[in-house]
Amino acid sequence: MCKNSCLAFTGPFANLDRCPKCNEPKLCPTTKKPQQEFHTILLGPILQALWRDASSAKKFYHRRWKTWEIIRDLQTNSGNLSSYDDFYSGSDYLEQVRSGKIQDDDIVLMLSIDGAQLYAHKASDCWIYLWVIMDLSPDERYKKRHVLP
Repeated sequence: MCKNSCLAFTGPFANLDRCPKCNEPKLCPTTKKPQQEFHTILLGPILQALWRDASSAKKFYHRRWKTWEIIRDLQTNSGNLSSYDDFYSGSDYLEQVRSGKIQDDDIVLMLSIDGAQLYAHKASDCWIYLWVIMDLSPDERYKKRHVLP
């Protein structure tokens, strides 16, 4: 990765020795190691493992049950909800369900991302991101074991 975070030296940039935007070298001149690295953990295999475990898979049904409950509530109360207690009650989410863009077998995720300035007088060069599984109930989704890096 470029030391100025311009781009990652992957794909079409994998064979470049310098950043095409800022001209910084890919490798540190003295150590010959990358100037900067970016690490990630693949989300797909983690979600698949959670679905394979019966106890965690059961927790994924919370969104489905809650959505059905909200739809029944809307139908019996002339399109009005008796309570708004989670993002499932939101009009954006319900419209995506109504249009079929979010279906029962989908997993709904929220991405939370933030940068931190580690040194004075320097642009942020450290970023953290978290995936939150929104299919879980609110009392489960923010627990450490369910917030994914």
